[in-house]
Amino acid sequence: MGQKKVLVKTQTYEKFDQIDGSHPLKEVVPKGYIDYPARLRPGGKLSYFNFALAKEMGLIGQEHPDTLNTALEEKILETFAIQIINEFDEMHNRKFPKDQLKSGTY
Repeated sequence: MGQKKVLVKTQTYEKFDQIDGSHPLKEVVPKGYIDYPARLRPGGKLSYFNFALAKEMGLIGQEHPDTLNTALEEKILETFAIQIINEFDEMHNRKFPKDQLKSGTY
């Protein structure tokens, strides 16, 4: 007997792209925060992911299994494994590869 093939819908996780440092607080309290550019922190590892919260936020679909796959793990790290570029970095003229810079400010 042959193996049964199951078609799996490809997940793109594009909702994570909406997390870009923007927030309504920035409009309501314009002097209540400091904006910093950010960069990716390469080499990150994922130790925990709150699937219930991600579903509540609409980042993943309600039907998404509560298990990680490679695409989801990469998207989580691309979105959240970041480090701000602050005054210290600027004073010391630290440069970062363009492909590590995030758009927006955080």
